[in-house]
Amino acid sequence: MVLISIDSLRPDHLGVYGYDRDTSPHLDALAKSSVVFERAWSTSSWTLPPHVSLLSGLHSNAHGVTRWKRRIPAALPLLPELLAARGYRSAAVVSGMLLHRRYGFDRGWVDYRDDLVGPHVAMHSLVSSELVHARALEQLDRLGSGPFLLFLHYFDVHYDYAPPPPWDRHFDPGYAGALSGADFARSTLFQRDLSPRDLEHLEALYDGEIRWVDHWLGRLFAELERRGLAESTLVLVLADHGDEFYDHGRLGHAKNLYDSTLRIPLIVRFPGGRHGGRRISAPVSLVDVAPTILRAAGLEVPASWPGRDLARAFTRAGLPDAPILADLNTTNRRRKILLGDWTAIFSFRPGQRAPSRRELYDLATDARELDDRARAHPQRLDELWRRHQVEHRRSLEIAARFRSERVQPDPEFDRELRALGYL
Repeated sequence: MVLISIDSLRPDHLGVYGYDRDTSPHLDALAKSSVVFERAWSTSSWTLPPHVSLLSGLHSNAHGVTRWKRRIPAALPLLPELLAARGYRSAAVVSGMLLHRRYGFDRGWVDYRDDLVGPHVAMHSLVSSELVHARALEQLDRLGSGPFLLFLHYFDVHYDYAPPPPWDRHFDPGYAGALSGADFARSTLFQRDLSPRDLEHLEALYDGEIRWVDHWLGRLFAELERRGLAESTLVLVLADHGDEFYDHGRLGHAKNLYDSTLRIPLIVRFPGGRHGGRRISAPVSLVDVAPTILRAAGLEVPASWPGRDLARAFTRAGLPDAPILADLNTTNRRRKILLGDWTAIFSFRPGQRAPSRRELYDLATDARELDDRARAHPQRLDELWRRHQVEHRRSLEIAARFRSERVQPDPEFDRELRALGYL
């Protein structure tokens, strides 16, 4: 099995999801023999909580890693530890600071390679996909011929938007302005609205980053083919969150829970290309990935996990309905629930249990979540609030089983996180 996470990747910037720029030829080719989930959602809009959800099978408020000073509880089993019960050997290569072993991600792996994530100067502008690829080949050699899980995290799509040539100018060769996309989080250029022309160029740089990562994914897929692994290997490609380009008045991520930062790509190639070419429109979540991997390995899914085996979409009964949940625990907490085509966002002021703001959107007619229908449909909003409360209580019951843990202080590491805009 190969599990690939591409940091900050929006699905609507990929050809397979209808984008008009040629950003993703290798992912598009993979998708032809894969299942494409058209409405996949993350569990938060910044890197750390969704990756814990990915590897623990739990929503953020259940695993408790909702802030940058929290780490994965030692008693919380992770996917590679569970797979070991079936003889799987697991290895990982990560390239973003919030996947560093200080957060507890390194349990259960034969080798957890996080040497690309520092801390070191200008980590946020490191071009790392080629290095991730080199380490991925080393890990494939290490894992041998038995059942394996290889987890790869590509960071280059994450800002800074500074793709290497030729992708730095490929999608906007005529630009003559001053915007470079470098030093994204600290530059005063991003504290005010960009001109429409500069914003257009910023998105072109973002697209160049996608094309750069896609190039190395193509190399990886070719290597799996060369090793005779392509047909027998379950391959899952996804993201942890997206990035906003003033879709709701902001840039980047970790600021809200709207579609632009929560929607993610999810492409699953089952062994032998089974179900290839299918597109699933039912809403799915990042917490559905770990159950899918466990069931593919012949293991039972823990009863506390809220996720579903995505392969059930192809059974007679189909994929069971489930609420899609997300949260953002910044200074002002936000929580989101999606049921069918209706989604609600609840915002809380510090110390308050009741939301100070409630938003409601009908995704069937308003996919970008620009028309708040809270006043027009109060009963629908109340229904979603009640369901959210039920699901939130379940998460807190799970969280109570694990002792909360904090990362060890590291001023240098925190300086780099600040450069990424997280602190």
